Amino acid sequence: METLKEIEKIIGNLFLTTNSSFTGLYYEEEVVFFKTINKEKEKILPELISLLVRKFIKSDDLIGSPEYLFTEGKGYAIFLFNAGDNITLVTVIEGKPNFSLLRLEHDKASQLLKGLSKEIPSILEEKQKEEERKRQEELKKDTEEHTEIPSAKTQTKQQKDQIPEKQEEKRTEKQALKQKETTEKEEIDEDIKELEEIFSSTSEETIDKQEKESIDTNEKVQEQEEVIEEILEEKQQVEEREETPSLEEILLSDEALSEEVNPEIVENIRLKFIEGIGPVGKILFKKVVEKVDINLEKPYRHKVEELIEKLSEEITVESRKEDFLKYCRDLL
Repeated sequence: METLKEIEKIIGNLFLTTNSSFTGLYYEEEVVFFKTINKEKEKILPELISLLVRKFIKSDDLIGSPEYLFTEGKGYAIFLFNAGDNITLVTVIEGKPNFSLLRLEHDKASQLLKGLSKEIPSILEEKQKEEERKRQEELKKDTEEHTEIPSAKTQTKQQKDQIPEKQEEKRTEKQALKQKETTEKEEIDEDIKELEEIFSSTSEETIDKQEKESIDTNEKVQEQEEVIEEILEEKQQVEEREETPSLEEILLSDEALSEEVNPEIVENIRLKFIEGIGPVGKILFKKVVEKVDINLEKPYRHKVEELIEKLSEEITVESRKEDFLKYCRDLL
């Protein structure tokens, strides 16, 4: 039972992912499990599909052991996939099919079924036994209903009068049943004829055509990927160009480095530093000037900024340090 549940799960998933109207698993020519949206033909459709499966299996003699067979009719397509071990997966699509998707999803399902293939014959055997048991029960019930004829000795006049009416009703029912069977047979014959025509038109040329369509699809995807790569490469080059400074920017940067500052500004910075740190600031200022290697008579802006940073590090009181930095920024 667990194996059957697993099979039902695999076929159900294949049914959904391919958006099909019918998906079935066949062992040799017999259906093991299927799902369909055509409830009206739920009993007939699996039998019709089995005709295609039979021909698909027999096609081994003509073109070897094909992995799959794909054929299209008016408004629908049929895909048969050889899953190995006498197992065939069949999917019917209404509308325009996606061949690449069909092949991919059937291959996935085939891989999942490999571990269950040995148990499928016994599952089919149990299913056939159950169907035969139900047929026997229906036959027995039908026989009992038709043999319950009242004895002539026990019939009353009223019952005798009712017999012709019942016989007429039965004749009418039989005629209606016969008409229904004839109509169903005609529909089945039409379906079989159409399937035969579709199947007989399937050849290696059809398979090659589908292979070509699949290759064309892959080539289109590859072309799109190449276009995307080119766009990304161009974008990267643009970003690199934007990140790389121009000659003008470099010159402007050099000008900023070579910009001279009024020596009086440096003197004011010295006085503010001594004010914030006390008399010892005179000595510390000289040491920091030597360390920064700044020319006090011709100071450059970048050197003055470095001097301010080093002097601020000598001020331990946070409020005075902030006051010193604000004062220096305002000067510059």
